[in-house]
Amino acid sequence: MKQRLLMIFPLFLCSFCWAQRVIPADMHILHLQKVQFPIAEFTDYSGSWLGHLLRKKIVGQIDDDVRIRNQQNRFVVRSKLLSYLKNPVAVHYDANGVITEIWILTDEEASSYSHRIAAE
Repeated sequence: MKQRLLMIFPLFLCSFCWAQRVIPADMHILHLQKVQFPIAEFTDYSGSWLGHLLRKKIVGQIDDDVRIRNQQNRFVVRSKLLSYLKNPVAVHYDANGVITEIWILTDEEASSYSHRIAAE
């Protein structure tokens, strides 16, 4: 029994190394510009230089029970969202148009997600 546990334990530890976060396909990639709860202001994300010039502002209402994940996939409290201004974020809306989930993205995640959406 101990030998089996000793064989399985290293596999269990290695599974954490392989874990990557996968951004759901129904999320919108935006840049977080301003937060004053329960309202947040975003600009449309585009990796191109033309996209930087033609950005449109998007204002959304944040749910009281919003789930916010940082770049390390850890949940953060709502008050820490102010420290992530100007970062690319992935936003999920519910059926009423209220923001229920925010993922703070790295630049690599944001560009790979937008390329994946463009390819579909």
